[in-house]
Amino acid sequence: MKLSYNWLSEYLNLNDKSPEEVADILTDVGLEVEDIQPYSTIKNSLDGVLVGKVQKVWPHPNADKLRLTLVDIGGDQPLQIVCGAPNVAENQTVAVATIGTNLVFSDGTPLKIKKGKIRGEVSMGMICAEDELGVGESHAGIMVLNNNLEAGTPFAQTLENYSDTCIEVGLTPNRVDAACHRGAAIDLCAKLQRELKERTRAQIEASTKEPSFSISIQNTEACKRYAALAVKGIKVAESPAWLQNKLRTVGLQPINNVVDITNYVMFDLGQPLHAFDLQHIAGEKIVVRTAQENDKLTTLDKKERSFANGELLICDAEKPLAIAGVFGGLHSGVTDSTTEILLESAYFNPSQVRQSARAQQLSTDASFRFERGANIEMVPEAIKQAAKLICEVAGGTVDFYIDQYPVEAAPVHVLFSLTDFYNLAGIVVESQQVESILTALGFGIKQNNSNEWLLTVPANKPDVTRPVDVAEEVLRIYGYNNIPLPSEMRISVPDNEKAKAQKAYAKVVAALAGQGFHELKTSPFDVKRNEQQVEILNPLSAEMTHLRAQHYRSGLQSLAHNINRQHKNLRFFEIANEYKIVDGKYLENNLLSFWLTGAEYADDTWFVKNRNVQFANLKSVTEVLLSALGQQETSWKPLENAEEGHWQYALTNPDEWIRVGKLSPEICAAHDINQAVFYAQIDYKKLLNEYSKVVVVYQEPSKYPQMVRDLSFVLQEDKPYSEIMKAISSTRTKFLTRTNCFDLYKGKPLEKGFVSYALRFVFENKEKTLSDKQVEFEMEQLITSLEALGCQIRK
Repeated sequence: MKLSYNWLSEYLNLNDKSPEEVADILTDVGLEVEDIQPYSTIKNSLDGVLVGKVQKVWPHPNADKLRLTLVDIGGDQPLQIVCGAPNVAENQTVAVATIGTNLVFSDGTPLKIKKGKIRGEVSMGMICAEDELGVGESHAGIMVLNNNLEAGTPFAQTLENYSDTCIEVGLTPNRVDAACHRGAAIDLCAKLQRELKERTRAQIEASTKEPSFSISIQNTEACKRYAALAVKGIKVAESPAWLQNKLRTVGLQPINNVVDITNYVMFDLGQPLHAFDLQHIAGEKIVVRTAQENDKLTTLDKKERSFANGELLICDAEKPLAIAGVFGGLHSGVTDSTTEILLESAYFNPSQVRQSARAQQLSTDASFRFERGANIEMVPEAIKQAAKLICEVAGGTVDFYIDQYPVEAAPVHVLFSLTDFYNLAGIVVESQQVESILTALGFGIKQNNSNEWLLTVPANKPDVTRPVDVAEEVLRIYGYNNIPLPSEMRISVPDNEKAKAQKAYAKVVAALAGQGFHELKTSPFDVKRNEQQVEILNPLSAEMTHLRAQHYRSGLQSLAHNINRQHKNLRFFEIANEYKIVDGKYLENNLLSFWLTGAEYADDTWFVKNRNVQFANLKSVTEVLLSALGQQETSWKPLENAEEGHWQYALTNPDEWIRVGKLSPEICAAHDINQAVFYAQIDYKKLLNEYSKVVVVYQEPSKYPQMVRDLSFVLQEDKPYSEIMKAISSTRTKFLTRTNCFDLYKGKPLEKGFVSYALRFVFENKEKTLSDKQVEFEMEQLITSLEALGCQIRK
């Protein structure tokens, strides 16, 4: 929300407060200021731009669309300047940028004027259009000045400069009351204890004759109040300078006097308005109704829209005219030929406007305010203020005014206890000060007794419904900075599940980042692929209408995006959800997934031969991760029917909450990936549950030397390595601390179907030096266990 410092000053005296000080005060009262920018109608310094008199104009000998001019700028000699503007003529008074002048165009383009030749003819400057000087938007021709100006006069002296400051506020959803200058000024007045300068309410003189025009509200739940006012005999034209300056300060581009006034009133009072061309309203009728199946509307952005989500429409007797509270129609809007308008001011249900805006993927200044809850009592004041201004700047007279208010909204009352307030705030604020703050904010106060008040909440504060909301209103004006901190604060931090989950997450990130992985944050939305997907009621786009049911696709899309940009060696991970409908029930699975593709190393080196990642790399990454989370041993088995899903092949742990494997080439090709992708999927909730069971025991490193023994044996190829490790772990050894396979061989002279393994066993006694006899005894135990498995010990 952008606010104008000058505009705020019309509501209260700010002579002793700079824009920066006002910004600090707004932040203190809960309207956090995000940016402060000066505004000026003169964007350039304009040094070097002088008033010139065109003495002579003749054709350029080498270019049909260029002309040569002789311009007097008050110097000893007139300047020859090449000009391409179609409207340049003799005896004109113009703005001339002399050599060395630095210009900044209205669109921000910089230009330094240099002496040069254009198509062979010398040009000693530039005759400027208003956009080239940064004082307007027109580029239709050069800027023609008043002939009474003397040649050589600095151009800046001929302009009336308007300066202001734009204060941009990060408005929270509950502060729709401050989505206008009057609302922000009320907060400033309450904080500074100053009087709000209320404007005289506009009075209109409508025809006393009963209008033939009618309003029909068919959906009174979605539209609780609708006012319409007709102004006839207007002339649509450019807005006066004061109005354009106000709108430009808050970031709005002036359009015409009628539309600009509706925007001005919205930013002034917070009530969105809309202007229809009265002559394009069929049947002298406005109908507020829910969209029907065959309704079509071309909106102001020139898009034809259809409706299927219960949008609320403003219609005439034949057709839709606008999406209520969101966007106007192209063919019923105000144009340069409009002479009669119908102003609309209404209260639309916030939920209804939000539904309509989301269904059409629109977000406008009007929907921003209606979605948060507009002030129903401001409907007549805003439309009358707009009508008064339109009559002043565009001419015309008010023809009729209709205000349909089927069921008057009851005021909101809150029973407010000072004792409860003091307990909540932790401080005692004088009751007179509390009363003064509430009165300044517009609350009605009826004291039941000295401690309990019955408050009437102002209609512009739809978020205030409870005593705690009132307490917040008082405290933000009183000043949170004025609440003293206690001399001592004691905090106990429990060992809760959330803290454990955060610790586990940190370990996951550290383990994977340490192995070269980058974390992804992908969108949970997806196109419809199958019937298991969950449909979104209010999708953000026409394509992404469902939630993802397969997390691996999100990673593949990110891989494809990077591979297409020549980044082919990738390692990604993400913790995210899958959403599915299984047997009519909604399931939400929290998964840790990671993807590997490309080469093992980012670059080739002379000392390490690079190769593409293999399944073993993925399995190793998974086991390192599990080890970091306290899972010391993991056994694997083939995943049944893996090829029927998205895998080419895969392994899983015994409980099947970890799956690692290679994605099928068909799945990869469907995502425009033509290289192998290895993928791991872990049930993250199960992982956290297992991690919570881990008890970490710290011990001092042994002071005594280790002893190492190597063992080589042959085993049938169909025996998985996990069986070897299981046999070793089941052996009763006292000093074995680590086992590692350092060599694997298949081929001659081994028989077909056999594999040779070489294992290294590390032994250690933490109490004293090991003896050879102790180690040999444990090796005999291990050999016995391996032979029972079918291993043939090589000696």
